[in-house]
Amino acid sequence: MTVLCFEIQAKPDLLVGVNFKGEVVEGQEEVEASAWTIHLGIHKARPDALCVFHLHPPYVTALGILKDLPFDMYHQNSCYFYNEFAYDKDFSGLSLDTDEGERIAKHIGNKRVLFMCNHGVAVVGKTVAETFNDTYYIERACMYQTLAMSTSRELQRLPEHVIKITKDQYDSVRSYYGKAFFESVKRILSKKE
Repeated sequence: MTVLCFEIQAKPDLLVGVNFKGEVVEGQEEVEASAWTIHLGIHKARPDALCVFHLHPPYVTALGILKDLPFDMYHQNSCYFYNEFAYDKDFSGLSLDTDEGERIAKHIGNKRVLFMCNHGVAVVGKTVAETFNDTYYIERACMYQTLAMSTSRELQRLPEHVIKITKDQYDSVRSYYGKAFFESVKRILSKKE
């Protein structure tokens, strides 16, 4: 029997810096074409997005597969993204050319999160810490919603005024929480090496 295993690690020595021409300017690894075209398109369209994460986590991806685009304000973590998410319902295969990256960038617009339906998610931010924090919490919000949906019972949407208050509260501490959370994760990971 043959067992195939792989591991994805994001370590500083494995990261690759790429310019807008697709040329490696930092690091030794090869550039993965679909990752480069997605990031390039978003970076060109959003100069404020200094950090772009593109992933396929289970819960946000699962909600992006559903036809009726159900992500909504059912949990306090959802409120973090009130009016900050968009959908790309036009999956057309792997993102192997720059036109696809530009198309994806149009869908994210000025939002922080793009549900890439039938694909994954893109999350943008000003710093790695903020973007990491947003990525973690969009996945958690989708997890809570997916678990609640699995009961087949009606979900209770938060009242609009509570959503807005909670969003404002999160925004006031977003940078601080993002940095504190990211630093704590780095400390945990450094102990495991």
